[in-house]
Amino acid sequence: MTGWKDKVWSRRYQATVVSNEDAAQTARLFYVLSNGVKEHLVARVSEWPGVHAAPALLAGTALEGVWVNRTAEYLAKQRGETTGPQSFEEPETLILEPLPCWEHLSSEQYRHQIECMVQEIEDTAEAQRKRSGKQPLGPDAIRRQDPRTEPNRTKKSPAPRFHASAKKHVRSSTGSTSNSSPPSGRRPTG
Repeated sequence: MTGWKDKVWSRRYQATVVSNEDAAQTARLFYVLSNGVKEHLVARVSEWPGVHAAPALLAGTALEGVWVNRTAEYLAKQRGETTGPQSFEEPETLILEPLPCWEHLSSEQYRHQIECMVQEIEDTAEAQRKRSGKQPLGPDAIRRQDPRTEPNRTKKSPAPRFHASAKKHVRSSTGSTSNSSPPSGRRPTG
């Protein structure tokens, strides 16, 4: 890709601590699994045309993919070697571990929890579409999008420093002892 002004995820990506609360952990997983559906890009989680954790979580398998080692590609180019990016492709396997709050579940119980979560995501999005009349874009239309196209309006809210379902967990993680917002001025999110 050429023409990018910033990193792919830009300022919206940063590592954010999630509390040990069951509700905070499951809320973050719900958020990740709902990507693509909650924005009405696809109607079902399984329709997302790109990388998504749901199929691997539902099947109890690892995510398999290919990583292009751009550092090795750059160094080869500096040495005057002329080879394509496929010469620098390396297989990549990502093993998805259970949420800490669900570690006690058997693999079947864990997959059932994921199935229920996916069903809730899809049911909620369908209800929202029925109320709004808005239809999903669909996987084919997503594939036709130019990845360099920028949205007319971007989300400008600051990313939270800590995900928790109860304010007391945010306060204990940030050192704040009052009932006010954490030092950053951000409210806790779940």
